[in-house]
Amino acid sequence: MRVIDWIKYTNDLEDDDRTWSDEAYDAIVDDIVENRYCFDAQYHQYGTNGVPVIEFDDGTTSTSTFTQRAWGALMASAWNKIIGQDKYDYVDFYYGIPQEMTEKCP
Repeated sequence: MRVIDWIKYTNDLEDDDRTWSDEAYDAIVDDIVENRYCFDAQYHQYGTNGVPVIEFDDGTTSTSTFTQRAWGALMASAWNKIIGQDKYDYVDFYYGIPQEMTEKCP
């Protein structure tokens, strides 16, 4: 399982139930870590390419959408992994990104 793309959120996206697995969550976190993505929940829901597309082991694909709080938690988890500390919480990526991160983001 891996992230193969990031697309714009639309109201007609339907997530496969498998995107809620720990394995899918880890694949998204790993892709964020690898690419050093950092964007808030607003961008996840309204940005140009804020929604991950997961490819499953059987070759099928699905989007993976999150609530704003859940996206903030996922991004915090990824960035805590990047910096090797337990510094960030969901609120840090809920309606923005931490000020000190503006230079770290691609």
